[in-house]
Amino acid sequence: MPTRQGLTRARATAGLAVVNIGTVVPAGMKRYIYAIATQSAAAANTLSLRVALAGVVVDTFFHVLAGDRFEAPNVMLDNALALYVAQGGAQVNLQTDVGNCDVDIWYEDEYA
Repeated sequence: MPTRQGLTRARATAGLAVVNIGTVVPAGMKRYIYAIATQSAAAANTLSLRVALAGVVVDTFFHVLAGDRFEAPNVMLDNALALYVAQGGAQVNLQTDVGNCDVDIWYEDEYA
């Protein structure tokens, strides 16, 4: 289990085209994503978070107004579990249905 001693922050602006956030998960490792923050730059939009190895939407965030924010978790406890886990070779990516959305994730890679 990761120790969360070396969390990495990745930032991207999602739009209508699929955009990657962070690097490809190295072979033989898992990426544990502990936190995510989103902020809509458009009016109402829907943000999809995908793990590209399977191409499956793993979560969807709905923004009602321009400037809407979402953060999970609000406080990261010492014993917090990862929100998402991506396998080696996977790429985490983002896409909106309308306009742009700024996204930050905090993650740690660990040998599988």
